[in-house]
Amino acid sequence: MRAVVVAALTLTLLGLAGRPAWASVEVWNALRDSLDGAVAEFDGHAAVVVSGVDTNFRYAKNDDAVFPSASLYKLEVMVEAYRQVTAGRISLDDTTVTVVWDDMSVDPSDTLPGTTLSVRDAVERMITLSDNGPAHALMRLLDPHNVNATTLSVGLKDTRINAALPPDEQLSEDNTTSARDMERLFAGLATGKIVSPDASAEMLATLFRQQINDRLPTGLPADAALAHKTGDLIGVSHDAGLLLTPFGPRVVVVLTSDFSDYDDVARLMARVATAAYTKPIDKLAAKLDTVSGIAVRSGEPVKLLLTVTNTSTFTWNANVHLASHWFDAGGGLLVWDGPRLDLPPLDPGQSTLLFASDVPPAGSGVFVIKWEVVEDGVAWSGDTVATRVILGAPYSAIVAP
Repeated sequence: MRAVVVAALTLTLLGLAGRPAWASVEVWNALRDSLDGAVAEFDGHAAVVVSGVDTNFRYAKNDDAVFPSASLYKLEVMVEAYRQVTAGRISLDDTTVTVVWDDMSVDPSDTLPGTTLSVRDAVERMITLSDNGPAHALMRLLDPHNVNATTLSVGLKDTRINAALPPDEQLSEDNTTSARDMERLFAGLATGKIVSPDASAEMLATLFRQQINDRLPTGLPADAALAHKTGDLIGVSHDAGLLLTPFGPRVVVVLTSDFSDYDDVARLMARVATAAYTKPIDKLAAKLDTVSGIAVRSGEPVKLLLTVTNTSTFTWNANVHLASHWFDAGGGLLVWDGPRLDLPPLDPGQSTLLFASDVPPAGSGVFVIKWEVVEDGVAWSGDTVATRVILGAPYSAIVAP
């Protein structure tokens, strides 16, 4: 009688349609290697971030290092201006600021003292020309305390105005920022999360009109669209922005300090921009098919015929393998990193039949083996196909779950 029960169970398992989970994971070896090489050859201190907007791709080196922000602080001022406009406290066109001599006492300006500008025009000059006079005039209007409060509210933890505060409130001699903060800001602008969707769009439009293009843009085609802002102090040079690439929008941030030769900065900026614009993000993915159930004598290996299809965006190399994971009947993990099985160098869309074998965990009962493609040292594909395994000796000793 037990043999009949087991036979019926086995037929049920074998008759169940396999339900493979087809997914994909981003891999970006070429882009990572290009960026690593550029950073390694830079003679100075650098923080670099390149990330895809609303994707899992992110490259970061020293992204939490805090730098003097130089003129990147003007991004904070712009955000606060649009926050106050959205709140109805000021108007882009009806509220004005006047540049005074004190606005030029430390930093030079292309705007003469006595010049009155609308908030819109002051923001335009502050961002596209990095003009210091309008920036200082806007700071007086907006209040640096408000600028800092808004900066914190949008998640920028390392970015702070210090120089415009009373000495007893300053946390540093310089205004500060980090690459991760600049990444968060530009990603927020790209997704409409800074102040409001309309305000984010207007701020990006201003940044796309940038006139100082001697850093990141030098590594880009002439028609490449980059919304960005630069910053300079003695021994400090930055560029950060949103780059529209053939592969989608990417945030690109390069902060530098302690360099001996500005040519090294220019070279680093150009190389990072070129890599960010030209290097694709590959997807590691596979379609896997096999039977959904099998009965195996205790001590014998599981032997299955699988169809493996390369659904990645690249040809598989010798580093791409098939591997197994073992789970108990309730889904608890027993063995994650199973033995590797070689795969041929399949082009995207090509398939192969593979005779796969693995030894079940000790004991008897019902188990699940899942197969998954892995690029060793890089990532698992996320695509799995599962087979339930009835393990026992003899078959008649197996009790249906």
